Amino acid sequence: MNSWIIVISFIITFHIETIFPSSLSSIDSIPRLVLFSFDGFRPDYITPETPNLLRISEMGVTSQMISTFVTKTFPNHQTIVTGLYEPYHGIINNQFTDPLSNGSFNVNDPSPFWWDQFNRTLPIYIANQLFDSKRFSGAVQWPGTISTYTDGQDPYRRYNISYLIKYDPNMNWITMIDQVIDTWLLRPNNPANFVLIYLQEPDATSHIYGPFSEEVKSKIWLIDEIVGHYIERIEKIPELNDSLNTLFVSDHGMSEIAPDRWIFLNRCDHEYHGLRYELYGVSPVYSIVPISCPNVWSNCNDVAVGVRDALNLCSKQFYDEKFTVYLQKDIPDEYHYKNNRRILPIFLLADDGYQVEYDKQYERRGNHGFNNTLESMKPLFIGIGPRFKHRYRHETIIENVDLFPLMLELLKMPIKEYKSNGSFHRVRSMLEYTYNIDSYELADEFDERKTVFSSTQQEKTFIIELAIFLTILILILFLGFGICISRLNQSKNRFAWKPIIPKKPVPIIEIESCSSRINSETINSYSSIH
Repeated sequence: MNSWIIVISFIITFHIETIFPSSLSSIDSIPRLVLFSFDGFRPDYITPETPNLLRISEMGVTSQMISTFVTKTFPNHQTIVTGLYEPYHGIINNQFTDPLSNGSFNVNDPSPFWWDQFNRTLPIYIANQLFDSKRFSGAVQWPGTISTYTDGQDPYRRYNISYLIKYDPNMNWITMIDQVIDTWLLRPNNPANFVLIYLQEPDATSHIYGPFSEEVKSKIWLIDEIVGHYIERIEKIPELNDSLNTLFVSDHGMSEIAPDRWIFLNRCDHEYHGLRYELYGVSPVYSIVPISCPNVWSNCNDVAVGVRDALNLCSKQFYDEKFTVYLQKDIPDEYHYKNNRRILPIFLLADDGYQVEYDKQYERRGNHGFNNTLESMKPLFIGIGPRFKHRYRHETIIENVDLFPLMLELLKMPIKEYKSNGSFHRVRSMLEYTYNIDSYELADEFDERKTVFSSTQQEKTFIIELAIFLTILILILFLGFGICISRLNQSKNRFAWKPIIPKKPVPIIEIESCSSRINSETINSYSSIH
């Protein structure tokens, strides 16, 4: 009978992660993850002149990745941490307005009105903290971490990230890396298990000098130095080297803007008198509020249609159709960019490498925001650590919405409980092993009534787990009790088939011994579960 208890205990221990999928963090050590984002870093920036980046790209996992449209900084950083396309989380451009407000979005404004448009956005750094009270997230300059977010259920219950370093253009990056490692990851009490780090280069320099300039090369070398310092420090700390996974990504690529590729929309106004509209956004993508059609158009029942047609005619007549204007409902489906009031009735997009302004030329030789499938807009992706395969080139093209389920997996969190537009199927083969079986993917449609988190599913999961646990515990206790009774009967008389009344009571010492056996065997079996 003892052998059966050992076998049952072994089976329970071996399959514990399957039986209790949402309690992984309480069984294993809490997983650690660091996410780096280098703004505007193109994958082809990695060359023999960047030895540290080249080394990790060769040793870890690399993949082609597509950013979300529009390919701007703030929308894509919010997409990476939420797994949602831009109309779902509401950050639809670097600059935009909301018809319900009298102002415009400012990245330094922490108001949830902007960052949590529908009171349902649940960034992974907040989800990580809510999943287990022993988990803490930290962020360095990451856009949106200055705001508070809901748990996906109650709009009045809001949470903020545990550790935060706000944006500082004069930050010493080497010092920052040391601070993250020494005071966050290795913190004696409440250490961070998930850290996000955003660096504004080479994007800031690329805009001014162009993506292939010498000035940008110097920034790329600096980033390579930062990566080298980070890897060197981690490799010297066994506690981190054996457990820490790291993602190196970027938000988008960068295109070169030639001097002869400037488009000025005020020419359209001059050519078509009476054409009036308001622009919101930043080149090469704008949301537009129509005001009036050109005077020569006597029949203008729909102002939005009239303004759209006038701007498209201007593009054809004067700019070789290098920009296109859509009604919001007609924006191509592959952009996943419609059905949000912040996109406004009309939308303008320029072709790759073209700069669109109203009437002024700025010092700008590089830009982004174009079609997200262009090679020039492709972002960086490298994964390295104990969970990632070694020297592996991932053949499946992934989207940056897929980073959300990937990070949930790396943090050992149940993907099915967190809705996103990402697909775990596209990323799972880059890992050595996985805890999750499938992901919870949203249909590509926008519905303000949808929530990101399902409390009903959580309650059902908890009840099932509790029932399984109690059943196992009762089974072990029952088996232990059965063994004890069996041994008591054997000590009375080996002829159990014939009722015999003992001539004298069973010695007390034997009863105590049996009781001792019940306690020790039951406790040992129970301990094997936990």
